[in-house]
Amino acid sequence: MALFTSSQIITLSTGHSYSYLYNQPATGCNPTLLFLHGFPSSAYDFRHQVAHFTSLGYGVLVPDLLGYGGTSQPLDVQKYSMTRMAQEIIEILDHENISRVVGISHDWGSALLSTLLRRHHQRFDGFVFMATYYGAAHPYSGDSVYDYEKLKVMSLEKFGFNAFGHTVFLGDAERAGRLLDENIESFYDLVWAKDQELWKKYFRREGGIEEWVAKGKRCETADWVGGGHGDQGEDERSKIIKSWKMGGGFTPKCMWYKQLLDGVSVADEAGTYRVEPPFHEAGALIDKLVADNPTVPAKLSQPILLMIEQKDVKGRGERAEEVAQTVSQNVYVESCDTYHFMMLENPQGTNTILEKFFSQQVGRLCG
Repeated sequence: MALFTSSQIITLSTGHSYSYLYNQPATGCNPTLLFLHGFPSSAYDFRHQVAHFTSLGYGVLVPDLLGYGGTSQPLDVQKYSMTRMAQEIIEILDHENISRVVGISHDWGSALLSTLLRRHHQRFDGFVFMATYYGAAHPYSGDSVYDYEKLKVMSLEKFGFNAFGHTVFLGDAERAGRLLDENIESFYDLVWAKDQELWKKYFRREGGIEEWVAKGKRCETADWVGGGHGDQGEDERSKIIKSWKMGGGFTPKCMWYKQLLDGVSVADEAGTYRVEPPFHEAGALIDKLVADNPTVPAKLSQPILLMIEQKDVKGRGERAEEVAQTVSQNVYVESCDTYHFMMLENPQGTNTILEKFFSQQVGRLCG
């Protein structure tokens, strides 16, 4: 993990090496927080949370996920199965002798945390989903086949634009990776655009990212990410771009989208539980797993917090609470006046919400 100086490397039984930061809790009764990042990021997305909660005595474990940063970056899409990656996270916990954690996820990390909830819930004291939500509340979750055409129609009717168009481009991992690597400064500007309407016009629209980077478009970036305003901003920009260039560049990162389009996670999970195809005729694979397999939780006692961004161009977490209530008795919702990257845009507000949830709902803090 190039962006955290105290990171370490572990080679797992799968042969993959993971880079991660682990700060032990100050006392035995303080919980350890497991942060899972999304696309196109790294563990560095949680830099403000790492600093804050480490100072309060929490344990903090933040890995670069598979395909990112200092972690292995295989080009075999099968390696990006959510089931397999979830087991790798558990192996890291075992290596560090961490029996239980609170999981905090963002973007693609929420798909991975959803799988951890279903398969390894006994290792968790609580779950936090930022901007992307549990299970069927989001189509990336791996509990149902990704039906792009259906989602496209739904999105056009609901939002007036196609909020899932980017998955087609990014799912062509080799081609997308090459174009993004060749135009990395342009893509940086789009990801961290100050004008978030550009996400609707270019990032999410089918063909939009390709058009943006192919033309080398540039825009002003948000101050809160380190977009280039002064020396500090340039330093942050260079750090993030350096992490993007590590290893295989963008192609491994795009494998998360390729496995989505190829149905890798659904097939892997269904195969594990011996569920016969077709997997998604009624959109209810996870219901069958819960009904037929006691290892999949039907109702958890552990609390779930949904942190819902209110400015995102794709909507505001509709159905998120309803779906989370199917697996937990205790679901809490916080509305955040931010765009997608809430932990960067408003770190103080994000940390306050998290701290309140940990102290009031998780209930394992020292007095």
